[in-house]
Amino acid sequence: MKVLIYGAGVIGSLYAGKLKASGHRVTVLARGARLHEIRQYGLIIQDIISGAQLATQVETTERVDPDEQYDIALVTVRLDQLASAVDELQACRSIPNLLFMLNNPSGSASLARALGRNRVLLGFPGAGGARDRHVVRYALIPQQPTTLGEINGQ
Repeated sequence: MKVLIYGAGVIGSLYAGKLKASGHRVTVLARGARLHEIRQYGLIIQDIISGAQLATQVETTERVDPDEQYDIALVTVRLDQLASAVDELQACRSIPNLLFMLNNPSGSASLARALGRNRVLLGFPGAGGARDRHVVRYALIPQQPTTLGEINGQ
């Protein structure tokens, strides 16, 4: 599967690393210092409970090419970055599935209107963590596994 990870914070980096390790083709959209870190060091994630570390190389981009084909995009930006992400993704009609992995208290109606109800999926990551320079340290939350679904609740 060809996956675009839109956002390279803790959640985006975690899912990018895990998906890449599972054999998927992963491209990470990042900007600024984070983009430079990934290009220089690769993507490095570390489980803070076990200490296990994964380092991998991923493709990177600063912008979504509207003509690039992906099977799915995981959108893992902060809420204050959501509007600009949606603006950019509106031009990317070739991405059939847009999985929003963020806490959005305003709901999904505006996402459905902007991007198409049939393309928008919702998710809540069952993990948390922090970046320590170029290393993402994370913990999985056993009480809250990653949850995925469609807008209609399925």
